[in-house]
Amino acid sequence: MAEPLLALDVGNTSIAGGYFIGQELEFHFVISSDPSRSADEYGIQLRRLVELSGGELGRALPSILCSVVPPLTSCLTATLAKYFGAAPVVVSGDYGALGIEILYENVAEVGPDRVVNALATRELYGAPAVAVDFGTATTFDVVDAAGAYVGGVIAPGVAISARTLFAGAARLGAVEFTMPSRVVGRNTDEALRAGIILGAARAADGIVEAIRAERGERGALVATGGLAGVVAPLMKTGPRVDAELTLKGLALAFELLRPGR
Repeated sequence: MAEPLLALDVGNTSIAGGYFIGQELEFHFVISSDPSRSADEYGIQLRRLVELSGGELGRALPSILCSVVPPLTSCLTATLAKYFGAAPVVVSGDYGALGIEILYENVAEVGPDRVVNALATRELYGAPAVAVDFGTATTFDVVDAAGAYVGGVIAPGVAISARTLFAGAARLGAVEFTMPSRVVGRNTDEALRAGIILGAARAADGIVEAIRAERGERGALVATGGLAGVVAPLMKTGPRVDAELTLKGLALAFELLRPGR
C-alpha cells in the first residue's frame, strides 16, 4: 500500500503544501511565509489543514521540504518533527542522490526548488526541457538532452515588478493580476493589467526563445508557480501549465532521499 507524504515548498512569499499517497497528489494548499511565526504556530495550522482535507494523522507522517528561506527551513524542520511524528527529509546541499547531474559552476548557489523543478520536468515531461516558475522571481531552469541540469535564468517576478511600478508612480494603484479582455485598455486598471500580464508573457517568450537558440534544443516547456495559469496561456512558445510541478518533484525526490533507502 502506498504511503502518505506531506511535501512543503517554502518560498519567500508563500509556502505550497501537498499531501500525497505514493506519487498521487491528493490535495494541496498555500499559506503565507512568515519567519516571525513559531514552529508551534505552523504546526497547528498545518495539522489543521491536513485534517480538514482528509489526510491521515493517526501515525507518523513522512515529510519532505525544500526551502529558499533559511530561518523557515529550521523552523519548519522542527514543526514537522514535532507535529507529524518524524523528522522531514530536507532537499539541500549535495544533490547527487537525486540522480540529476548539476552543471552549475557553484552547486551551492542553486536553489533546491530549482533542482526539484528540473527533476520533475525531466521525469514527467522528458529531456531536453525548460521549466519556467512564475514565483517571487521568474526562473527558467534548463535540462539538457542527457538529463543534466545545465543552469538557467533568474528574472524579477511579476508581482515584484508590478510593486516597483506602483511605488514609483503616485497615480497608479495596485491591480489584480488578471488579463483584461482587450490589450488596449480604456481605463487605467485595464491598461495596467494588460501591461503587467502580457508584458510578463512576452518577456518569458523572449527568454525561452533565447535559451533554445543558444542550446540548439527545444524539447518540453513547462510553466509552474502562482501566476503560471495567468501568464503562460498568453505565451507564444506554448508552455504546458503544471501548477504543482515543484510538489510533484518533491514527491519524486522523497523516494530517492528517504531514510533507509
